[in-house]
Amino acid sequence: EAVGLNHAAPILCQMLGRALSDRIVQVFLTSLILLDDCLVEFEEANMNSRVVIPLFERIIKTLMGKLAENKPKVVDGAETTLISFALSSCVGPSYIGNYAVKKLSSQELKSGRAVCN
Repeated sequence: EAVGLNHAAPILCQMLGRALSDRIVQVFLTSLILLDDCLVEFEEANMNSRVVIPLFERIIKTLMGKLAENKPKVVDGAETTLISFALSSCVGPSYIGNYAVKKLSSQELKSGRAVCN
């Protein structure tokens, strides 16, 4: 089963990355449910963080950006999911923490969507 999951994981994460970027709140929230299920499956399959983190990198970036949205449901969902990632054996708090405080590129600073700098 883990072998099948290793092949399916990149495709799932690519689809989730697109769905989480959607502007429709219900699409975003439904995607978070699937994302949580994927995280549980990755943990149960004992997938290594070296495999999982690159798959979730775009998703984590998207979720960090959603923290700056003006829709409370979106912000709450993104925050809860980032906490789940931090508590996960596949990702962990150090990666989420380091990503949250990384230095922003000049393009990110100019976009006006930065949560903090």
